[in-house]
Amino acid sequence: MLVLIIIPHTVNKIDEGAHQYDDLVILFAMGNEGKDSDLNGEVDIAWLQRQAAAKNSFAIGATENWRPELSSTCGLYQDSDDNIKFPVDPIESDFESNNIEGVWCNSN
Repeated sequence: MLVLIIIPHTVNKIDEGAHQYDDLVILFAMGNEGKDSDLNGEVDIAWLQRQAAAKNSFAIGATENWRPELSSTCGLYQDSDDNIKFPVDPIESDFESNNIEGVWCNSN
């Protein structure tokens, strides 16, 4: 699979600013809008924010926690059109709080 990332002008500006100011640390919260719209069992790459392509900044996503008493799976989440965001495995049946090394399903 070939993945082409087009780097927008704003990303170049982020890199220039980070290069110019040595003590500057740039963090971007990627949000919680992840979705599996092509039904392949993976969060779509298209949901990444453009700032994640910058090489001199950090893109921060949400991770899971260790709370096994919460039995919620990622298949419960719906988008704004009431469609299930993660309708196929392995994401659908993934518990959202049982793997401290995992990435939360809704994270971009």
